[in-house]
Amino acid sequence: MITSENPIVVESLALVAMLTLVVSHRVLNHMRLLFPEKSERFTPLRWAETFYTSANKLLDKVLEYAGIDMTAYMILMFYAGEGVDPNVNRKRLLSPWVKAANSQLKGATI
Repeated sequence: MITSENPIVVESLALVAMLTLVVSHRVLNHMRLLFPEKSERFTPLRWAETFYTSANKLLDKVLEYAGIDMTAYMILMFYAGEGVDPNVNRKRLLSPWVKAANSQLKGATI
C-alpha cells in the first residue's frame, strides 16, 4: 500500500518496484542458466527473500562498476535523507500504547 498522495512519490515507488522486479527476475534467470541442475529449486518465495536480503550488495557492485564510490560522506547523506520520517507528526495506531510502555520503563528500577 502506498501511503502518499503525492503523484511524484507514487510514480517513483511504482517505478522502483517494477525495476526491482525486472532485475530480480533477470538475476534469477541467470542463476537458473548457470546452475541448471538446481533450476527448479530456485522457488519464487526463497528467491524473493534471497534477493531482498542481498540487494544492497548487488547495488554496491553496480555502483562500483559504474565508477561511483560510496564514500563515507555519501553514506552519511543517505542516512540523513532517508532516516528522517516525513510523517513524524502523523497519528499512529500504536502511539498511546508505546507512550504508556515508555513511561512505565522510565519509572522502573533495575
